[in-house]
Amino acid sequence: MVVKEAKSFFQRFIGLMWKKGMNFEGLLFRNCAAVHTCFMKFTICIMFLDENDKVLDYQILKPWKVSKIVEGTKHILETQWQEEKAKEIVGQVIQMEVC
Repeated sequence: MVVKEAKSFFQRFIGLMWKKGMNFEGLLFRNCAAVHTCFMKFTICIMFLDENDKVLDYQILKPWKVSKIVEGTKHILETQWQEEKAKEIVGQVIQMEVC
């Protein structure tokens, strides 16, 4: 999967706020254990990843919510996946191409 990585302070701060949707498969936050959806206009699927990009858990987040904290989380991947797809990949390593 091709993802964008939020690297700079500004990219991490803004994330998907005020956007109408995603024109890429996911937004990756390295060294991050929780996120919020304040100022977002759409629901997202949060994937909690360990240091090897293995999916530990997921959460569907509507706007104006704060994610749970999952023990062992090192990175967060924000996607627009449906819950069915998220359930399928829990426990698997996600192969990502960062652009």
